[in-house]
Amino acid sequence: MFGELCGDRAVNKVILVTTMWDKIIPALGERRQSELEYRYFHELLRRGATAMKFNNTYESAWDIIDAMLVEHDREAILIQEELVELRKRLNETSAGKALYNTLQNLLAEQKAVVNELAKLAREQNNKKLVQEMDLEYKRIQAEFERSFGAIRALKIPMGRRIILLFGKKARAVSQS
Repeated sequence: MFGELCGDRAVNKVILVTTMWDKIIPALGERRQSELEYRYFHELLRRGATAMKFNNTYESAWDIIDAMLVEHDREAILIQEELVELRKRLNETSAGKALYNTLQNLLAEQKAVVNELAKLAREQNNKKLVQEMDLEYKRIQAEFERSFGAIRALKIPMGRRIILLFGKKARAVSQS
Protein backbone atom coordinates (compact mmCIF):
# COMPACT_ATOMS: atom_id res chain seq x y z
CA MET A 1 0.00 0.00 0.00
CA PHE A 2 2.77 2.44 0.89
CA GLY A 3 4.47 1.68 -2.43
CA GLU A 4 1.24 2.54 -4.22
CA LEU A 5 1.15 5.89 -2.43
CA CYS A 6 4.71 6.80 -3.40
CA GLY A 7 5.24 5.33 -6.85
CA ASP A 8 8.63 4.28 -8.21
CA ARG A 9 9.94 7.77 -8.84
CA ALA A 10 9.60 8.96 -5.23
CA VAL A 11 10.33 5.78 -3.27
CA ASN A 12 14.08 6.57 -3.22
CA LYS A 13 13.23 9.51 -0.94
CA VAL A 14 11.56 7.27 1.67
CA ILE A 15 13.47 6.69 4.91
CA LEU A 16 12.20 3.85 7.10
CA VAL A 17 13.31 4.64 10.66
CA THR A 18 13.39 2.08 13.45
CA THR A 19 13.34 3.17 17.08
CA MET A 20 13.89 1.83 20.62
CA TRP A 21 17.54 0.93 19.98
CA ASP A 22 18.46 2.33 23.39
CA LYS A 23 15.99 -0.03 25.11
CA ILE A 24 17.08 -3.44 23.77
CA ILE A 25 20.13 -5.62 23.48
CA PRO A 26 21.90 -4.68 20.20
CA ALA A 27 21.96 -8.28 18.89
CA LEU A 28 18.20 -8.61 19.41
CA GLY A 29 17.68 -5.25 17.73
CA GLU A 30 19.72 -6.35 14.72
CA ARG A 31 17.64 -9.54 14.40
CA ARG A 32 14.41 -7.51 14.57
CA GLN A 33 15.76 -5.01 12.04
CA SER A 34 16.64 -7.85 9.67
CA GLU A 35 13.18 -9.34 10.10
CA LEU A 36 11.51 -5.99 9.38
CA GLU A 37 13.67 -5.49 6.31
CA TYR A 38 12.93 -8.99 5.05
CA ARG A 39 9.21 -9.21 5.90
CA TYR A 40 7.85 -5.70 5.59
CA PHE A 41 10.39 -3.32 4.06
CA HIS A 42 11.90 -5.62 1.42
CA GLU A 43 10.01 -4.28 -1.60
CA LEU A 44 10.50 -0.63 -0.63
CA LEU A 45 14.21 -1.17 0.03
CA ARG A 46 14.58 -3.01 -3.28
CA ARG A 47 13.00 -0.05 -5.04
CA GLY A 48 15.34 2.49 -3.43
CA ALA A 49 14.07 3.37 0.05
CA THR A 50 16.58 3.65 2.91
CA ALA A 51 16.46 2.09 6.39
CA MET A 52 17.96 3.99 9.32
CA LYS A 53 18.17 3.50 13.08
CA PHE A 54 17.18 6.15 15.62
CA ASN A 55 19.29 5.61 18.74
CA ASN A 56 17.43 8.22 20.84
CA THR A 57 20.38 10.59 20.69
CA TYR A 58 20.85 14.11 19.38
CA GLU A 59 23.39 12.90 16.82
CA SER A 60 21.14 10.09 15.60
CA ALA A 61 18.24 12.50 15.11
CA TRP A 62 20.42 14.87 13.08
CA ASP A 63 21.76 11.98 10.97
CA ILE A 64 18.17 11.15 9.97
CA ILE A 65 17.31 14.81 9.34
CA ASP A 66 20.48 15.25 7.26
CA ALA A 67 19.50 12.22 5.16
CA MET A 68 16.06 13.76 4.61
CA LEU A 69 17.53 17.09 3.57
CA VAL A 70 19.86 15.69 0.91
CA GLU A 71 19.11 17.69 -2.21
CA HIS A 72 16.75 15.74 -4.44
CA ASP A 73 14.71 16.85 -7.37
CA ARG A 74 11.23 17.49 -6.09
CA GLU A 75 9.05 14.71 -7.47
CA ALA A 76 5.35 14.36 -6.90
CA ILE A 77 4.46 11.12 -5.20
CA LEU A 78 2.13 8.90 -7.17
CA ILE A 79 -1.04 9.59 -5.20
CA GLN A 80 -0.38 13.34 -5.37
CA GLU A 81 0.06 13.18 -9.14
CA GLU A 82 -3.03 11.02 -9.57
CA LEU A 83 -5.24 13.24 -7.41
CA VAL A 84 -3.99 16.67 -8.46
CA GLU A 85 -2.60 16.45 -11.99
CA LEU A 86 -4.70 13.59 -13.36
CA ARG A 87 -7.82 14.62 -11.40
CA LYS A 88 -8.60 11.07 -10.37
CA ARG A 89 -10.90 10.30 -7.48
CA LEU A 90 -9.33 8.53 -4.50
CA ASN A 91 -10.87 5.19 -5.48
CA GLU A 92 -9.34 5.52 -8.96
CA THR A 93 -5.76 5.90 -7.70
CA SER A 94 -3.31 3.01 -7.45
CA ALA A 95 -3.49 3.23 -3.66
CA GLY A 96 -7.29 3.26 -3.71
CA LYS A 97 -7.41 0.20 -5.95
CA ALA A 98 -4.91 -1.64 -3.72
CA LEU A 99 -7.00 -0.79 -0.66
CA TYR A 100 -10.16 -1.99 -2.40
CA ASN A 101 -8.56 -5.36 -3.28
CA THR A 102 -7.12 -5.80 0.21
CA LEU A 103 -10.44 -5.05 1.91
CA GLN A 104 -12.33 -7.33 -0.44
CA ASN A 105 -9.92 -10.22 0.30
CA LEU A 106 -10.00 -9.64 4.06
CA LEU A 107 -13.78 -9.57 4.16
CA ALA A 108 -14.06 -12.74 2.09
CA GLU A 109 -11.59 -14.52 4.43
CA GLN A 110 -13.47 -13.32 7.51
CA LYS A 111 -16.76 -14.58 6.15
CA ALA A 112 -15.26 -17.99 5.32
CA VAL A 113 -13.81 -18.35 8.82
CA VAL A 114 -17.13 -17.46 10.47
CA ASN A 115 -18.97 -19.95 8.26
CA GLU A 116 -16.49 -22.69 9.20
CA LEU A 117 -16.78 -21.92 12.94
CA ALA A 118 -20.57 -21.99 12.79
CA LYS A 119 -20.43 -25.33 10.97
CA LEU A 120 -18.09 -26.81 13.60
CA ALA A 121 -20.34 -25.62 16.43
CA ARG A 122 -23.34 -27.36 14.82
CA GLU A 123 -21.36 -30.57 14.29
CA GLN A 124 -20.43 -30.64 17.99
CA ASN A 125 -24.11 -30.34 18.85
CA ASN A 126 -23.29 -27.86 21.61
CA LYS A 127 -26.43 -25.72 21.88
CA LYS A 128 -24.81 -22.93 23.90
CA LEU A 129 -21.84 -22.76 21.52
CA VAL A 130 -24.16 -22.89 18.49
CA GLN A 131 -26.21 -20.03 19.94
CA GLU A 132 -23.06 -17.97 20.62
CA MET A 133 -21.71 -18.72 17.13
CA ASP A 134 -25.01 -17.73 15.54
CA LEU A 135 -24.92 -14.38 17.37
CA GLU A 136 -21.29 -13.87 16.38
CA TYR A 137 -22.08 -14.86 12.80
CA LYS A 138 -24.93 -12.32 12.67
CA ARG A 139 -22.70 -9.60 14.14
CA ILE A 140 -19.91 -10.29 11.66
CA GLN A 141 -22.38 -10.64 8.79
CA ALA A 142 -23.79 -7.17 9.61
CA GLU A 143 -20.26 -5.75 9.81
CA PHE A 144 -19.44 -7.51 6.53
CA GLU A 145 -22.46 -5.94 4.84
CA ARG A 146 -21.54 -2.45 6.11
CA SER A 147 -17.93 -2.87 4.98
CA PHE A 148 -18.89 -4.37 1.65
CA GLY A 149 -21.27 -1.45 1.07
CA ALA A 150 -18.33 0.90 1.62
CA ILE A 151 -16.24 -1.16 -0.79
CA ARG A 152 -18.98 -1.04 -3.40
CA ALA A 153 -18.89 2.74 -3.10
CA LEU A 154 -15.21 2.58 -4.09
CA LYS A 155 -15.97 0.84 -7.39
CA ILE A 156 -15.30 2.91 -10.47
CA PRO A 157 -18.28 3.23 -12.86
CA MET A 158 -17.73 1.83 -16.38
CA GLY A 159 -18.04 5.24 -18.10
CA ARG A 160 -15.36 6.68 -15.80
CA ARG A 161 -13.09 3.66 -16.48
CA ILE A 162 -13.27 4.34 -20.22
CA ILE A 163 -12.43 8.01 -19.67
CA LEU A 164 -9.46 7.00 -17.50
CA LEU A 165 -8.30 4.43 -20.03
CA PHE A 166 -7.89 7.05 -22.73
CA GLY A 167 -6.81 9.89 -20.42
CA LYS A 168 -3.40 11.14 -19.38
CA LYS A 169 -1.13 8.51 -17.75
CA ALA A 170 0.74 8.93 -14.47
CA ARG A 171 4.51 9.39 -14.66
CA ALA A 172 5.19 8.32 -11.08
CA VAL A 173 4.06 4.75 -11.58
CA SER A 174 4.13 1.93 -9.06
CA GLN A 175 5.23 -1.59 -9.89
CA SER A 176 4.17 -3.35 -6.70
